[in-house]
Amino acid sequence: MKTIDCPCGFGKGLSAEQSRCHVCGADLTPLHLFAGFPEQLLAYGKDLLGAGSLDEATRVLQATLYFMPDSADSYLQLARVFEKMGKAREACTLYERVLKLEPANDEVDEKLRQLRETLKTRREKKKRRNAGYDHFWWWSSVVFLLGLLAGFAGSAL
Repeated sequence: MKTIDCPCGFGKGLSAEQSRCHVCGADLTPLHLFAGFPEQLLAYGKDLLGAGSLDEATRVLQATLYFMPDSADSYLQLARVFEKMGKAREACTLYERVLKLEPANDEVDEKLRQLRETLKTRREKKKRRNAGYDHFWWWSSVVFLLGLLAGFAGSAL
């Protein structure tokens, strides 16, 4: 059963049957209506993810984290969105957050291991690709300088 706290700070754990705070007398109806909103927002974010609306799902799930900052499911869903968007580094960060909240989550642990391996492979490919460019630029510089020297030598004759 969902309970709420009165904004006065003294009425804590008030049930849905209580329409007024027993301490300050404030009307609690709007707070009771709002109490289920974060879960509805999370469900909507999951639906958007399932439908492939990744940009919208990102916005909705980030809003969910505002309302439920300790929700492992919100972080998990947002990590899945980033993973589908090809943002492996961001997804890793969010999966790590899920593991902090739920250390025994083997599925997330495995997914994080896979993503880290993917990132490592990308870094190695980039390093190899850049190493080829380094050689290209070095030899291009040598050829350019030889051309300059040959031009100077030819003009001196």
